[in-house]
Amino acid sequence: MRELTQRARGKCGAVAWVLLFCVCGFVHGCGDAPSGGAVELSWALRDRTRGFVACTVANIRKIRLDWTVGELRGFDTWPCDNNGVRQGVTGFQVPVGDASLAISPECADGPASPDSYEAPAPIVRHIELGGIVTLGAVVLAIELEETPTHPRICP
Repeated sequence: MRELTQRARGKCGAVAWVLLFCVCGFVHGCGDAPSGGAVELSWALRDRTRGFVACTVANIRKIRLDWTVGELRGFDTWPCDNNGVRQGVTGFQVPVGDASLAISPECADGPASPDSYEAPAPIVRHIELGGIVTLGAVVLAIELEETPTHPRICP
């Protein structure tokens, strides 16, 4: 009798775990359905006279990706130097269609002055539902020292 009870409890326990797994998968799976596509990029900072520099040297806190798809606009940001990783990936939130994608640095007190850096011109890519667009490595040319024509980035 004891063996029969343990066997029944084991089967009931297994059924309970399967049901729990299915219910959790259904509830959480539906919530994670993509509403658009994602964009992935990596970046490097290059001072015009010193070469490539770390985010901390330039006082850049975040890298921002802005997108425009038709009338829809949005953005995402990432820490500039997240434990040595200079890469970001949006969620699947970028609207479907032809997206204009622009990259810019942010200082502790807000966006960097447009006169203090040069970023690539906005990049146009087609976004598909559930798809990932890779921009690859983007180099931002920055000014670490103030010049007569350009202010210092993130003083």
